[in-house]
Amino acid sequence: MTVSEFDVLKNNALDLADEGIALLDKDGIYLYLNRAHEYLFGYADGELVGRPWQCIYDDTESERLGGIAFPALAESGNWRGESVGRRKDGTSIYQRVSLTSLPNGGLICITHCIDEQKEIEHQLELRNRRLDNLLASISEGILLETTDRTIVALNSALGNMSGLPMPTASAIGLNSREALEVVKMQTADPELFISLIEQRITDGVRVADELVTLKNGRILSRDFIPITNNGVNESYLWVYRDVTDRERSKRELTQLVERERELNELQSRFIQTISHEFKKPILNTLRGTALLKSTLSQEQESGPLKQSLDFILEQMDALNRNINRLVSYQNLLTSRNLTLREVSARNIIANFLNYNYSMFVGSGKFEVTDSTDIAAIIRADMEMMDVVLTNLVENALRYSAFHECISISARSDMAEGLVHWTVSNHMRAGQEPDTKLIGKNMYRANPKDDSGLGLGLSIVSHIVALHKGTVHMTAKDGVFSVEVILPIAK
Repeated sequence: MTVSEFDVLKNNALDLADEGIALLDKDGIYLYLNRAHEYLFGYADGELVGRPWQCIYDDTESERLGGIAFPALAESGNWRGESVGRRKDGTSIYQRVSLTSLPNGGLICITHCIDEQKEIEHQLELRNRRLDNLLASISEGILLETTDRTIVALNSALGNMSGLPMPTASAIGLNSREALEVVKMQTADPELFISLIEQRITDGVRVADELVTLKNGRILSRDFIPITNNGVNESYLWVYRDVTDRERSKRELTQLVERERELNELQSRFIQTISHEFKKPILNTLRGTALLKSTLSQEQESGPLKQSLDFILEQMDALNRNINRLVSYQNLLTSRNLTLREVSARNIIANFLNYNYSMFVGSGKFEVTDSTDIAAIIRADMEMMDVVLTNLVENALRYSAFHECISISARSDMAEGLVHWTVSNHMRAGQEPDTKLIGKNMYRANPKDDSGLGLGLSIVSHIVALHKGTVHMTAKDGVFSVEVILPIAK
């Protein structure tokens, strides 16, 4: 190969290179630029030859490069860095530049466009900024760490929750184990706090709503979320929430439920005690009074002594019946067992009235309407339902005048999946119930009515609730209504 052929090959090789290559003299004037360099800046072949290097930079960037690049060239003969050039059309171009000094004072410049890299960095910066804004705005405490336990992201909420407010930027890149050694001292059980974290990472399984108690009494809920890629864990996300109020409410509710259970047990024991301690002397009094009455002479049988004994027998017998009823009702109120079977809701009320109140059915005392769909099936304990209907009807009979009609209706709503039973009666003057107390144990609309214990509607509500139903009671415009709503079986 001749020297001239080598020169041609050398020049072609330079022009075929991807990087921009330029040769400058000691005054910074371009002597040679390959095609990649000129095309990079939008110039035609040879258009930049003879012009100074500052022509492809604005004044600010030229001054910056002159202040950092040339001192380095004078000291070591080399400089590498990034710069922002200016194309012929005025647009900017990011480039990586390598400068090397020549013995004659000139320079060799090699440049590579990094616009794509800068765009990627810009988008990454925007994403990180959005992520930082998101982390700063949410109330949950967030910690993201790699599998080698390096902290990637966290927010200030986490520091505030743990009682260790810290600049979040200073924690990025730290080993989370070292940070947790400080955080654990704010917990009620530091060793348990650390051991559970290590266990979660070892298991690598998502865990939700794990509670952490701080030594100041606050309670945090923690979620552990392994983040995977193709089935391999890449990082771990921890989400903390302050659930102190929620947990305190739950504990208070649990205490209230326990207290109610204790009160119910106390009430049950009290009623059983009444039954045991009172029934024996009551029965003895009944027997003694009956024996005394039987020994009266014929002259005394119509006198005041007989009347007194009859009154004592009547009162003692009523007391005995009420104690039996009270114990029976208490047992029913504490019952949780049902014998359920599927029955058609249609004609249940009519059959109940015909069987239990046949004398009233033909008298016009009851006005009964039943529009229940034949397909409306309910799952019910029919003995319990008899108790419900008995209480509703007896309550209506007791508190309505003889000549007044009691309205009883049954209907179904197949779309809502519900059956409605309603019993309504006119209220006597002075017997309007307190709507806030209707259905409460021992509440009687008429306190002078000694025949009732005020448990009827309470029993109704209890049994209906066992059947997943509801009871609505209203007293308005002189009419008292009780509506029982039961679900249709699916």
